[in-house]
Amino acid sequence: MGLFCGLNTESLPLTWEAYGRWGAPSAAAIWDGAIWGLISSSFVHLAIWHLVFNLYWFWILGRKVEFEMGRGFTLGLLLSAAFAAGVGELAAADTTGIGLSGVVYALVGFLVVSARYDSRFRGFLAPRLVRLFMVWLLLCVVLTVSEVFPVGNAGHFAGLGWGAFVAWLQTKRPLRRYGLGALVLGVLSVPVWWAPWSVGWLSSRAYALHAANQLGKAKPYYRLILERDSANQFAQANLKMIKVFELSKQAQQAYEQGQLARGQQLCQQILQLEPANDWAQAMVQAGTAPPPHLQ
Repeated sequence: MGLFCGLNTESLPLTWEAYGRWGAPSAAAIWDGAIWGLISSSFVHLAIWHLVFNLYWFWILGRKVEFEMGRGFTLGLLLSAAFAAGVGELAAADTTGIGLSGVVYALVGFLVVSARYDSRFRGFLAPRLVRLFMVWLLLCVVLTVSEVFPVGNAGHFAGLGWGAFVAWLQTKRPLRRYGLGALVLGVLSVPVWWAPWSVGWLSSRAYALHAANQLGKAKPYYRLILERDSANQFAQANLKMIKVFELSKQAQQAYEQGQLARGQQLCQQILQLEPANDWAQAMVQAGTAPPPHLQ
């Protein structure tokens, strides 16, 4: 509730800086090290109906899990489900999304699968309630695809899958249970460190290398971005910037070595990319001016 109130004190339209101040950093910030945001973003809500809906079901479903499995287990499921939902959304949509829905679906998945193996959970979730959650899951996909309302569907599915997986793990011996859990969490963590299918991840890597002046390493990332999104203005502008910088450096060297014709040619290439480049314009004008007459 505190995060909800705090976020709603921010000026509109909300920026990623504002979301980040209240626990939901941008994907770029997460790839830059704010990994905690994968979990904390689950506790951030903007709309009161979203907060109330999620808290209601979290209370109903989570209370049963806590009663049967204990507080420690429930806390671990909550945090790991928030992480799984955050990573799922990060990998699929270049954002973590906000809200506790992924955790709620993790509780649903845990309870449905547990009912098959553990008599303590049988009959807790009525079939019609399970169908309601599944219909809502699919409806959210339709709302997103039809651009009626954006929903973190990848977070929903990731949470559901994680909860079901944790329930299945309870049927295994402790050593195997913890080993498999750690292995799957490790695999889930991959998009936090490496996501070459994601334009957001590629942009984050390219920006970091560009800012560090490692232009040769940044260029392949910009090209990969354009392979996935040919109209990406960020990659286009920065590739052009690097090209202009390289041509300017080559032209400067050519002039210093007395290679006037090559310097002029390189400056013309600069002006084709950036017609308003003052330095290239000045060099072309100076290089093409007629020599002074002898007195």
